[in-house]
Amino acid sequence: MRFITLLVFSCHVLLIQAQDSLHIIQVDNLIQQSHDYLTNRKLDSALQVIQQAEELALIHLQDNPAYYGDACYQHGRIYHAQGLIDTAQAQYMRASTILAKTPGKQSRIYVACRNSLAILYQETKQYEEARELYHEVIGLGSQFEGGPKEVASSINNLAIVYQEIGNYEKAEEYYLQAMAIFADTVNMPIQNYASSMNNLAGLYYLQGKNDQAEPLFKSSLEIRRRLFGSNDLGYAETVSNLGNLYGKKEDYSEANRFLEEARKIRIQHLGENHPIVAGSMIDLAQVAAQMGKFEEAERTFIQAWKILEASEISEPMMMFNCRGQLASLYHQTGKYDLAEPLFLKNKESVSKSLGKKHPYYAFSISKLAAFYQSLGNWDKSRTPAPGAQRSYGQFIWQTGSRIWEKLDCAGQFLCRTGTG
Repeated sequence: MRFITLLVFSCHVLLIQAQDSLHIIQVDNLIQQSHDYLTNRKLDSALQVIQQAEELALIHLQDNPAYYGDACYQHGRIYHAQGLIDTAQAQYMRASTILAKTPGKQSRIYVACRNSLAILYQETKQYEEARELYHEVIGLGSQFEGGPKEVASSINNLAIVYQEIGNYEKAEEYYLQAMAIFADTVNMPIQNYASSMNNLAGLYYLQGKNDQAEPLFKSSLEIRRRLFGSNDLGYAETVSNLGNLYGKKEDYSEANRFLEEARKIRIQHLGENHPIVAGSMIDLAQVAAQMGKFEEAERTFIQAWKILEASEISEPMMMFNCRGQLASLYHQTGKYDLAEPLFLKNKESVSKSLGKKHPYYAFSISKLAAFYQSLGNWDKSRTPAPGAQRSYGQFIWQTGSRIWEKLDCAGQFLCRTGTG
């Protein structure tokens, strides 16, 4: 009788194990299906499927919480793609807590989740939080089989964070690291090498190191031309950067040619009212101003401003650039009553958005001080901002367009195979 009891018990255990295995397969298949929908931008379908996966994992796989954590992470990615930032952040953090325990912080799924959260922080300008997370991701991801190649995109993104907060020395260090890894084009995507090269060139451009920036921009442009042709947004990005570089070198004919080419490509892909198109218009307006075409410059600056104000996509740096350049144009043409409120508004907005330690704040202070000095108002021209004159030269030619490119590398840590 004892033998029969043990046999029944053993069969029950095997049945439970078989059911668990079936539920694991079901949940993992649903997560994979949701991932595929997300990749193809079918967000409603992705959301519906991932909710099923979460429910199944929560009910049937309580002894395997990693699957619920995986589902939470994928759920966060969908919310992120939908622009539901607060909800996505909550999902990422919930998933991180679960995945840190099982399968653990050394797992690819945990590192992928933390990387996605870092990207979210970077996109929402929470730079200190992004910086800390990227360092965590790089430290953990470098231990994987592929070594630093596993985290090259995160290294590139960390460089962008350092650039955004004005730490150009660290930005250069990490751009060079990323480029060195991406240079292995046998095992790494060559387009990432071009992006990282473009970013490093952009950093040199901001620092006034034109001789170092120009060959990097040209090499990046040639790679993109070979890969994607001359009607690609990435190609337009580097064309625009070269145009701004030539503007800075006072080669206005070449600057106008490159910037107009970039604007036309962007309109084809994005439409006339996109902020990135507004960035091209800011750049073209600056060239017009430098060539003495002041009415054309004013008209173009105002058109760009209206696009930025009406857009649902927030681009504060473009707005700062547009407002600041228009203020400088009014200053140059003697329209002081129009220039002063724009300079003051820029100083206030930059301080609130970027903080007083950012180089662009020092630049805005310098521009305001120069304005008051030109009017002979010496009391108002005094500035308490240390390093303002030192930073001024970095922004003499301030591009309206973004000059660096974040790499979305969430997928490189995790090929959808469950929670391994």
